[in-house]
Amino acid sequence: MKIIDENLISGVVDAAKQSPRLRMNYNFHQSLDDKCHRFLNALEPGTVIPVHHHPTKDETFVILKGRVRVSTYNDDGEVIESCVISHKDGKYGVDIPKNVWHGLECLEPSVLLECKEGPFVEHEVDGILEIKNGKEIFLAGGDERLAYQKIMNELVFHQKTFHELAVDELYELLRVRSEVFVVEQNCVYQDMDNDDQKSIHLWLTMDGKVVALARVCPAGTHMQEISIGRVLTTERGKGYGKQIMLYAIEVAKEHFGAKQIDLEAQEYAKGFYESVGFKQSSDTFMLDGIPHIRMTLLL
Repeated sequence: MKIIDENLISGVVDAAKQSPRLRMNYNFHQSLDDKCHRFLNALEPGTVIPVHHHPTKDETFVILKGRVRVSTYNDDGEVIESCVISHKDGKYGVDIPKNVWHGLECLEPSVLLECKEGPFVEHEVDGILEIKNGKEIFLAGGDERLAYQKIMNELVFHQKTFHELAVDELYELLRVRSEVFVVEQNCVYQDMDNDDQKSIHLWLTMDGKVVALARVCPAGTHMQEISIGRVLTTERGKGYGKQIMLYAIEVAKEHFGAKQIDLEAQEYAKGFYESVGFKQSSDTFMLDGIPHIRMTLLL
């Protein structure tokens, strides 16, 4: 039996505050293929959940903490109904029928219990109905991050396994890695090391351009423990590095159940990794002609 208590909720809320997307799930289902998905969804004000629907699935939201506005829409993006759910208002949740456009607005730090039919489908057939931009409505092929970027010109967070990457995506990630690690740092080394195939690849884009990337390797591949590597930004001083690292930590926990994360840091970047919780766990060693240290994050 899993008890939903204040300790569990506080932990998910803290994780949402640290997440680049300002929200965090805690899944009770064991697999994305399970027939019933149940999870906590911690939301912080400013998180973006664009208008979307599930063509074949009902969805239920129950408020455990905070205040969230839930609205339904017609095909033109016009509001049909709107309801603020909160304990204070005596409205504790909503049930959304299949194929109904709906969106959520977080009014204060909140936690929802969500239930819907599995299995998980990342890209529903009809996708995301974007908020009106003047008189034009966009469909974004099921990718809520892409939908939001078109309107708000914000960072988009991407996550794929090696085998999910399109050829153009793989080429661009490898091109950027080579540009930074080989050309810019004047370091001849074997970037494609056969660990990519088992890793989860993460990258951030702004206006379609890659501005940061990283990969999360399972234990026993690049390092003995779960590890994060190939971390880079193409535009420095804008916080993209910290955002990709926080994203990578989140993914390591969600996908691999990480309790410890290791990485091999260039020695000059020690302070950067310390800023997201890592601590030096080895003496300096040379790797590809550059001083490195191993750093560890205990979760």
